Amino acid sequence: MRGAEKNKPPLTPAQEAVQAANTCAQCGACMAVCPVYQAGRREDLVARGKLRLLKGLDDGTLQPDRHLQKTLGRCLLCGRCSDNCPNFTPAKEGLQAGRAA
Repeated sequence: MRGAEKNKPPLTPAQEAVQAANTCAQCGACMAVCPVYQAGRREDLVARGKLRLLKGLDDGTLQPDRHLQKTLGRCLLCGRCSDNCPNFTPAKEGLQAGRAA
């Protein structure tokens, strides 16, 4: 670890969630392996949809509410999305952080 990195404060859950969302290329590779998406076939049930919602929270186009909280909670945190991601998006970690933010 370089000197400047040692002195950086740890990311907040919100910052960690946004960082994960920003690495998502929206390619849809997560859709093929997500058991929640396979059951419901809705964009908000797959990692890329949830990560897009987290971006909306960050940029102010969405406001936190009970529906959004419920949507973010619809994830098994199995990590299949992250394992199948060609862009190595840490979706599981981002969604965990998004729930905590």
